[in-house]
Amino acid sequence: MVKEPIPHNAHDRSQRLLFSHPRVVRDLLLGFVHEPWIRDLDFTTLESLPSELLSGDLPGEFEERRSDIVWKVHWRDREILVVVLLELQSSLDHDMALRLGAYVFLLCQRLRRQGFVRPREPFPIVFPVVFYNGESRWSSPLEVGDLFQPVPEAILPYRPALRYAVIDERRLSLESLDEDNVVSGIVRAEQASRSEELDRALQLFEAVVPESPDNQSLRRDLLAWLSKVVLPSRIQGIELPRLADLYEFRTYMENHMHSWSDQWKEEGLQEGIQRGMQQGVQQGRKEGLQQGRSEGFEASLCELLAAKFGPDSVEAARPKLRGASLEQLQRWIPRVLSAQSVDDVFREPS
Repeated sequence: MVKEPIPHNAHDRSQRLLFSHPRVVRDLLLGFVHEPWIRDLDFTTLESLPSELLSGDLPGEFEERRSDIVWKVHWRDREILVVVLLELQSSLDHDMALRLGAYVFLLCQRLRRQGFVRPREPFPIVFPVVFYNGESRWSSPLEVGDLFQPVPEAILPYRPALRYAVIDERRLSLESLDEDNVVSGIVRAEQASRSEELDRALQLFEAVVPESPDNQSLRRDLLAWLSKVVLPSRIQGIELPRLADLYEFRTYMENHMHSWSDQWKEEGLQEGIQRGMQQGVQQGRKEGLQQGRSEGFEASLCELLAAKFGPDSVEAARPKLRGASLEQLQRWIPRVLSAQSVDDVFREPS
């Protein structure tokens, strides 16, 4: 049975709530934007700007934004203002640099028109950031100039220039995450393939966002995101009771973790098998070679083994995979679902 996906707009609305909190924005910039100058910002001055600064006046697809979040922050000990334009993305957009360029110029126009920037006063630096959680690796050009045709050096100064930063969430290594960072918990939760991994994210939230009056709003929005988006995307048909706080969510989860784990694992493996078979076929078609198909299926089998039996199982299986035929790989992949051990996957009927 195929699970009904959570609509992108529901996911984006929930994430937008999370990034309406200065603590989350600060942790995102400090922990995931690897630019030395980020440390020179004074995060005590973080202040959100009205969303109306990016509404209207844009034609067609540019007006169909899933989300946009605008914050301003001052440079420490210097008269420099940085405006952070955060775009939440669930899918690839090849023309993202062009889209963000339109947003930046519209933002500057609105800042001037609404009096945030006085006439003849210079505009603040706008720093566009894409927080992306799609399945495919982010491959869109980061420079708007790369969307234009190559030109001789003499005319190069007239080619548009704008760069944005991208945080490709699903490609982040969990081992490298800072444990004192709210966004690390968000990444852990969205990458979780087992209920135990989701519980690890909950532990992190409890540690870095302890219960207090100052944290009440953020804890509420984390609870809404976990219960309405994260968990339903993994457990089909789940209906949670009304929960008052993150602590209640974690307690409820611990009481049901065993039954969820079996369902989570089975559904995840079934989807992984289907996705792996499709990836193998697509890679083979793309390369037009038997070898290409075999490599695609082998990579999918390794991913499934790691998900069910742990990363060490892949190394244990290498001798079997070495030189395996396409037919063998296609036969082994569905066995992962019912296998009790790695050996069961490769054991041939007597």
